[in-house]
Amino acid sequence: MIKRIGFVRCLLALVVTIGFFMVGLTGALMWNGNKTLKEVFMTTETTLDQVGSQASLIKAAALAHSNAMAAISETDPDMRQIRVELTDGFMKEFATVLAKCKTGCEESSAAFDDYKKYWGDVSKAIAAKTASINSEKLGNAAEKIFEKLDKSITAQSKQAQALLVTVKTGEEKANMGFAGVAGLLVFLVCFTGYFFQRSVSKSLSDLSGVISNNVLKTYESVHTLHDQVQVLSSSSVEQVSAIHETASAMDEINSMAMAMGDSAKGSDTLSLTTQTAAEQGKGDLMDLLHSIEEIKSSNDSIGHQVKNNSQELFEIVRMISEIKEKTKVINDIVFQTRLLSFNASVEAARAGEHGKGFSVVAEEVGKLARMSGESANEISHLLESSTQKVEIIIKKGIDDVSELIREGEARIEGGQSKAHRCKTSFEKIVDSMNQLRTQIQHVSGSILEQGRGLEEIGRATKQIGTVGESTMVSTQLISTQTEQMREQTQSLKQVNEDLNKLLHGANVKRLMPAEDDSDGPEWTKEAKAA
Repeated sequence: MIKRIGFVRCLLALVVTIGFFMVGLTGALMWNGNKTLKEVFMTTETTLDQVGSQASLIKAAALAHSNAMAAISETDPDMRQIRVELTDGFMKEFATVLAKCKTGCEESSAAFDDYKKYWGDVSKAIAAKTASINSEKLGNAAEKIFEKLDKSITAQSKQAQALLVTVKTGEEKANMGFAGVAGLLVFLVCFTGYFFQRSVSKSLSDLSGVISNNVLKTYESVHTLHDQVQVLSSSSVEQVSAIHETASAMDEINSMAMAMGDSAKGSDTLSLTTQTAAEQGKGDLMDLLHSIEEIKSSNDSIGHQVKNNSQELFEIVRMISEIKEKTKVINDIVFQTRLLSFNASVEAARAGEHGKGFSVVAEEVGKLARMSGESANEISHLLESSTQKVEIIIKKGIDDVSELIREGEARIEGGQSKAHRCKTSFEKIVDSMNQLRTQIQHVSGSILEQGRGLEEIGRATKQIGTVGESTMVSTQLISTQTEQMREQTQSLKQVNEDLNKLLHGANVKRLMPAEDDSDGPEWTKEAKAA
């Protein structure tokens, strides 16, 4: 059959047949392996999504419950309100993640509904400023949530373990399949070798042709390999140098990352100090507001006291007016006394000698009445003048005090407004510092992670440098071996020419290129076919 279809065609047919058989068998194994890997990847993706959702739920539940318990124990109304708002925000985040969760979150959803119900009762009690709040139900609901989440994570862990068992089983099957393929390949190779050994033994001329072809290809490959080894050796030297430079640069970057980490820690400490100062300032502002309230209360008390004093002064004015009215009565009495004195004088004149004493008494009584009238008039004028002055003083005092009170109230209200604005500003500063500190901590953690990553990269780069140096040594060794292979190829060429002379005689031209041929071999064979 070999003589009928030719040795090369027979060899090609066998190689193609074996190749198609091996490709088909390998394709079947790869299809089965890809199917298993696809199922594993889909299950792994689902498991990772579930794990991520459970982790987000645990984080949101922990933050919500911690802020809820802090709100229950908080005594400051403002901080309690902030804790309530934070709890509501984290519960919304929990509900959002729960809505996105595809599987394994049903029990957690029921526990979250109970927790949400109890938190509604607690938040109402906080809004009503209840002195003591029972948080036992809320804590039990939180424990149920964490218990359900832990149960779900345990189930996912078991699912991951089952997935690992599936992967190991698939790997064992794949190994067994490839071992079978390798065994079959060995069998086919042995069978083919035996077949061609019998065929080659029948035709030594064909073997000579094959050897000639292989010698030429080997010589050409060695020549090309020698050139490539030279290029590879040069590239290895450049690569080792570049790797050392990269390692130095990575060390510098790592040092910079460590310095940035130290700076981030310092910034965190500074932000904590600033936050403490802002909280202290907020407390001082609260004391200032309390003092302003006390000043306002004292100012109101002063205003009431001034009004009371004004009323008492008006009462004094009224009493002076009454005294003035009484002086009018005195004037009337004086007038009547003078009239009686005049009548007594008239009657004493009528009595003659007997009425002289009575006339003197009447005259003295008239003088006293006149003096009393003058004194009463003076008292009346003094009272009228005093009343006018007192009224003017009282009105002016009331107006001045009222104006001062109004100005004081306006300034107190302005101070209260400014203090409240300062309080709001300090609260914003405290919140901003909290956010800034959180961000600084995140940045510090990222820098530390980056530093560790850079250290790993540096170690990997140094290992690559070591491998590059080993590669450079290996290329030098390969270069030496290629030179030896070139010499061995020349010896093999001479043996092949001697074999051709024995098979075909001396009528065979050179089959190998000369030592100085640089453009590759030129085929000059004119020998007859075997």
